[in-house]
Amino acid sequence: MSYVLARQLHFRAQVPGKGNDVIVTMQRWDSPAGRAAVCVTLYDGVEQSRRIFRSAADLEHLQARLDQVAEEHRADTLSEQAAEDEVARRGGPKLGYCHRGDCGEPVPWAASYCTDGHPTESVGNIEFLSVTQRRPALTPLTGGKQ
Repeated sequence: MSYVLARQLHFRAQVPGKGNDVIVTMQRWDSPAGRAAVCVTLYDGVEQSRRIFRSAADLEHLQARLDQVAEEHRADTLSEQAAEDEVARRGGPKLGYCHRGDCGEPVPWAASYCTDGHPTESVGNIEFLSVTQRRPALTPLTGGKQ
């Protein structure tokens, strides 16, 4: 099942044990049917946590929490470009961009799809949030008795 990026917040914050100033990214990914969501938290572009929300009460709580965080960090909010620049300056991962045709949309950190939904990993990888192992390749059997 693929998920769609529904909301993303970038802001500066002080995180215990992570130094004085960290670029925090919070992402909300929704299932196509809207019955589940995933909240991913990243520090300087590196994933720290990923939680799945399935019940209606949990989805409401997630939305309220994102609204609360957005309000608390309104003065420290960064655009996607500013967050990308700050994370790169700190030595974090670079934001990827889709290479399909003329798409060019950004691929959010912790994602395997661009913001237009194009998969960025090779065919054969299982989609976002499920098993991430590659499907085994078929190997021809050779040798032995005929």
